[in-house]
Amino acid sequence: MKTRTWALAVAIVVALAAAVVAFWDAPDGSHDDADGRLEISMRDYRFEMSDWTVTAGEPVMIVLVNQDDVSHPLTFGKDLIIEDGRPADYTNELFAGLSPRVTPAAAVVQPSGTHEGFTVQVPGGETVTIEVTFPIDRVGTWGVGCFLGRGCHFTAGLDGTLRIVR
Repeated sequence: MKTRTWALAVAIVVALAAAVVAFWDAPDGSHDDADGRLEISMRDYRFEMSDWTVTAGEPVMIVLVNQDDVSHPLTFGKDLIIEDGRPADYTNELFAGLSPRVTPAAAVVQPSGTHEGFTVQVPGGETVTIEVTFPIDRVGTWGVGCFLGRGCHFTAGLDGTLRIVR
């Protein structure tokens, strides 16, 4: 009986060690979209994980899950714009010239203000998906942010990094 208990304890320790190694092996704590699906969850005005990686040239479904009660308009881009000391937008849009499939289609919005690019409105308690294949020219580091409330959602934690790799 003691041998069986000891073997079970060793098996549990080995399984836990493998899980820890797999978790820490991801680059910069990022989540890889190995199955073609990348989930970005929001709760309490912050992303549950704020660093993600996808591969250029491969289809990806970005699943935006809003667990907050309020809506979050998300923008994807580079080169953060600061207005009056607050984050306001990005100058380079990730989706410029691309035709992502967004479900529901009504989630693509043009927010008020100076922003003219691609923004996805994720209503409170709802999920929106973006299906896209990023071309090689998009390889690099991109920001994901909500600039609602003069940037206070961004500052509170709705500020993430999407890495597109080869």
